[in-house]
This record gives sequence, structure tokens and C-alpha cells, in this order.
Amino acid sequence: MQTSLAEFSHFGDTCVADVRSEIDISNADLFEAGLSDVPGSVSSKLVIGLTDCPYIDSSGLRVLIRLANALGPRLAVVAGRGSHARRLIEVAGLAQAMSVHDSLNPALASLAAPVESQGSPAG
Repeated sequence: MQTSLAEFSHFGDTCVADVRSEIDISNADLFEAGLSDVPGSVSSKLVIGLTDCPYIDSSGLRVLIRLANALGPRLAVVAGRGSHARRLIEVAGLAQAMSVHDSLNPALASLAAPVESQGSPAG
């Protein structure tokens, strides 16, 4: 049985979870549980990388919403323009509720900035 749907790495106090699998109703709870099992993933800053995520549905969005509510400006999402994940995030109106970026470096930079100086989500 697969215990995690993402590969994890750390950049300072930021955990990066690169999703390598589909996230749907059958495994969204497993994905969320896998995030909470990684030391530092939900206690400091977190980047969810959806670049290699072939599919995400509303169950996966639910996990992102809960993370956004829990972490606020300590969460960033990487989803390339035109990707399935990015289109779903935008259609659901979540791009205004979380920091969404085209690639990892801008996402990491957005989390490195002081919270009070962070502006609207950027690509």
C-alpha cells in the first residue's frame, strides 16, 4: 500500500511536497495524512508542487483549502499555467485564497518574504 502520494524535500524551514500521483476521492485523505506525517511540513512553511500531478479533483482541492486555512501565508502552491491543476484552482476561485506560482523558485521566494509585505499571488 502506498503511504504517500508526494516526494518531500526541505529548503530551510520550508517543506516541499511534490505530488507525483493523481489526487482524487480515493486517495485525498491519504494525501492529507501523508502531509501531516512529514516532520516540519505543517508546522512551518509548505509548498505543494502540482507540476507532476496528472489529475486533481474537488477532493484534492478540499485538502488545499484546509491547508490554506491552517497555514495562511505559510502555504504556496506550484501549478503551471494551463495545467489541469491550475485551471481547477482558478475555476474554483482559489487562486485568490492561496499563493499560486508557475514554478518552485517564485513559490519559495514568496514564503521567504515577511508576511506583512506579501502581496497578491504571483506567477
